[in-house]
Amino acid sequence: MSALSAVRRVVAVGVATASLAAVTVVAAPAAFAGAEACTIGSVPLTNQNTWVRDAPNWTTSGVMYTTPAGYGFRIVGGPVTDGIGVVWMAGHRNGWIDGWVPAQNLTCYS
Repeated sequence: MSALSAVRRVVAVGVATASLAAVTVVAAPAAFAGAEACTIGSVPLTNQNTWVRDAPNWTTSGVMYTTPAGYGFRIVGGPVTDGIGVVWMAGHRNGWIDGWVPAQNLTCYS
């Protein structure tokens, strides 16, 4: 293999890697920006550390676990509005059990 062939190969690999990285960067915001509506089956992100509760209310529900800010939360039910006007969505973090979070803590809610 000549030195020129080796240089061409390194340049080609570098260009291919850069192209793949550019495609990934362009695709990531559309896939994870939370631009979708809060619908069943969607996976918005949590916009802050969020307690996942066993019932859709603040006063009588228990905290089951915390979903950190920036994690996906698959919606499986809701919306439900409690007695003080808070909208709740049912769902779960990947690999965890279903619970309730305030919709205001999800990127799909405005």
